[in-house]
Amino acid sequence: ALSAYGMVMGLAAVGGQLLGGLLLAANPAGLGWRTVFLINLPIGVAALALTRALVPESRAPQGGRIDIAGTALATAAVTAIVLPLVEGQARGWPLWTWVSLAIAPLLVAVFALQQRRLAAGGGEPLLAPGMFASREFTAGLAAQLVFWCGQASFFLVLALYLQEGRGLSALHSGLVFTIMATAYLATSMRAPALTAVHGRRVLAIGALALAAGHALLVGTAVLAGDGGSVLALTPGLILVGAGMGLGITPLATLVMNSAPQEHVGSVSGVLATAQNIGSAIGVAGIGAIFYGALDHGFAVAFERGVGTLAVVLLVVAALTRLLPKAVR
Repeated sequence: ALSAYGMVMGLAAVGGQLLGGLLLAANPAGLGWRTVFLINLPIGVAALALTRALVPESRAPQGGRIDIAGTALATAAVTAIVLPLVEGQARGWPLWTWVSLAIAPLLVAVFALQQRRLAAGGGEPLLAPGMFASREFTAGLAAQLVFWCGQASFFLVLALYLQEGRGLSALHSGLVFTIMATAYLATSMRAPALTAVHGRRVLAIGALALAAGHALLVGTAVLAGDGGSVLALTPGLILVGAGMGLGITPLATLVMNSAPQEHVGSVSGVLATAQNIGSAIGVAGIGAIFYGALDHGFAVAFERGVGTLAVVLLVVAALTRLLPKAVR
């Protein structure tokens, strides 16, 4: 199941760039960039219909109570982190963004305390504190957060570099992304079997391949600047796609495998949350680095942004040392 999930997720992420380019090129009803958002309406309706028809019902033996207080605290904490990171760069980092970031750790601490008290009193917390007693799970969650900091942010700076720096259309930029998709498909199909045999080493190799791909792209941008053939980026893009394929599914598999069986449902939700928070933080952070260097040209901005991502992926490779050696 995780194999299929990882393959579809990665291909959709990369394929979405091509679909966005096609929509912008077609420009239906003269809506321009708005079609990239409007396309989610029919997709959402189709997903709801297919879910009812294809996804089997799953219910707990007995109903539980929703942890409203925990949900509110978690939402407030996530908002306090993500909102200033997303809006800060565009608004010139006003005072409220720093205040929000300052109170975020306090909200996280209050949330953790509320969850412990609820669990100790026999209630049903949003996140069972016992999950975090496992070093393997905690390290895996950190790896998930850091890993996804580098995915959406890379797509962003690559698209900006190709379109604004190299002058490609949205469609041609989307076609460049298919190079990554091909490499991703090739490795993601083999990743589950490799993980079953080699465990965390597959994820470590994937993170290192991603870092190497980013470093190669930086080197190519240094040599080419805002000119030269876009095909020169191909070796780096292939490494990035291959690394993604060796990273996404093995990471989810190892983290789910490290969690106690009774908490698997909660862990899947935590993983999805970490993925989304990591993506938001990555886009905000790498976006700030990219736009901060634009005075020196798109090539320099791309080099600094992607160079930072190479370091981020080395952190993921280091965190794999704390994950389970093998799938149990």
